[in-house]
Amino acid sequence: MRKLLGKIYRNTLPTGAQARLDCLRARRSWVSRAAIFVHVPKAAGFSVSNALYGKALGHIKAKNIKRYSQAEFALCFKFAFVRHPVDRYISALTYIAENYEALSGSPGLPPRECLSLTPEAFLDQWLATMSLARANFVFQPQSDFVCADDGTILVDHLARYENFDQEIEALSERLPRLTSIQRLNASGSGRARFSYEAVNARLKEIYPRDYALLGYA
Repeated sequence: MRKLLGKIYRNTLPTGAQARLDCLRARRSWVSRAAIFVHVPKAAGFSVSNALYGKALGHIKAKNIKRYSQAEFALCFKFAFVRHPVDRYISALTYIAENYEALSGSPGLPPRECLSLTPEAFLDQWLATMSLARANFVFQPQSDFVCADDGTILVDHLARYENFDQEIEALSERLPRLTSIQRLNASGSGRARFSYEAVNARLKEIYPRDYALLGYA
């Protein structure tokens, strides 16, 4: 029932209203930890959120938090994890394929027949044809979650998934609850047979701001 209500919520409420309500629901958790974790999809976010808050707070974009929770945004330490676009893309594909039935009805899902495509073909035949703002959240640009519309990075610390253990150790000095972290909701590289170079080159065309602003090559 909870998942059904969530799908109705995401499909029927205007985007602005969703963002405002998401911030309202998360506000107490942010204040209790004096920290705002911006959960970028498919970048270890569920594990971090669960360790810090005891639950997932959702994928709330930093620009929306700044707009709808100004006081908390100004007072709290803000951080996020980002991930190399190729690894995140493969993780997103694996996640969608493994959870398609459960996700049915969620906004921006690819047609089921696209799941049999190679990662290269999926890029050309579906993702590159989509408005990324309308694609499922796992395919939306990472920079959209951590940046203002003008490209300014809004978080105080941008952590790298590739250096996860070192990042958690450093963050734990400020946020001790992170020492209890466990990897949850992980989607591995289930689609191992693909051309890294070809996918990386194509993703640079689809997500240019992620590569430029987040410093990936």
